[in-house]
Amino acid sequence: MSSFPIPTLETASDEVRPLFEAIKKQLGMLPNLYAIIGTSARTLKAYLGFQDALTQGSFSKKEIQAIFLTVSQANDCLYCLSAHTALAKMNGFSEDDIFSLRLASITDKRLGAITKLARSIVMRRGFPEAHLVQNFFDTGFDRAALIELIALIADKTFANYVNNVVDTPIDFPVAEKIGEPISLN
Repeated sequence: MSSFPIPTLETASDEVRPLFEAIKKQLGMLPNLYAIIGTSARTLKAYLGFQDALTQGSFSKKEIQAIFLTVSQANDCLYCLSAHTALAKMNGFSEDDIFSLRLASITDKRLGAITKLARSIVMRRGFPEAHLVQNFFDTGFDRAALIELIALIADKTFANYVNNVVDTPIDFPVAEKIGEPISLN
């Protein structure tokens, strides 16, 4: 269990409280991740702005959830796996799809290209296999989408690291742990 204090609406600074209220209004709750990031008003503002900008880019909501599941699995973040499993279900993914996305083994060509490359970028610390980059382009993505994919990976890796470092209490149905590793070829 986390010993990191989790700010609440009542304990938040005057600068953070409106951000917490907006998150709660949008999501129906204030997830512990956002509350913990709100320990730093500057970081929460930047993170929310970064996330908002990326939702209006090359990837659909479903594709973003696919990326987030893949990255969270690669970074072994049970908090984000739990949150994004719930969100993936709300976006129409089945339980089998979710496991395949987590392992970058989904058979859908477009989602496969996205998740295999995302996983390779994370696992190889920014040096993905060239054939996965080429496959991403061959699937119809452009250079702007590649940069946005890297930004989405950074977004989720930041959240994964926050959760893993402070042991954020999970406030979603807990996702099942699954085995690793898989081949990216």
